[in-house]
Amino acid sequence: LDGDRTALFYYPAKKIIHSEIRAFILGDEFRGLLEKGFDAVVKFGAHKWLSDDRGYYSLSEEDGHWADTDWSPRMIAAGWKSWAVVMPTKVIGQMHLRRWIKKYADRGVTVHPFSTPDEAYAWLDGQ
Repeated sequence: LDGDRTALFYYPAKKIIHSEIRAFILGDEFRGLLEKGFDAVVKFGAHKWLSDDRGYYSLSEEDGHWADTDWSPRMIAAGWKSWAVVMPTKVIGQMHLRRWIKKYADRGVTVHPFSTPDEAYAWLDGQ
């Protein structure tokens, strides 16, 4: 998946899912990106996720609720262990994403924020 607003890649040698949010997304577009990533986690046994969220702004209340109560429990049950987050360029996005980082860390996912995808990938490679 490689579009104008989102992208999703899989690196089989490292079992890393790599998502990119390049512009504001919500609803089906947001959920579809995460669901395709979940499918790859299940299919390939991946347990590392690199989120390049430089274009991230915020989530709708509905999307946040879905991610919190539907998607994340399934991801964790499927074996998700490590999450490297390339932080948004906008301060509002950074503030919002910090709450999600804490939430997932509290659920046992090892999470670390980064400034660049290369830094995030290098960290995940060592996990």
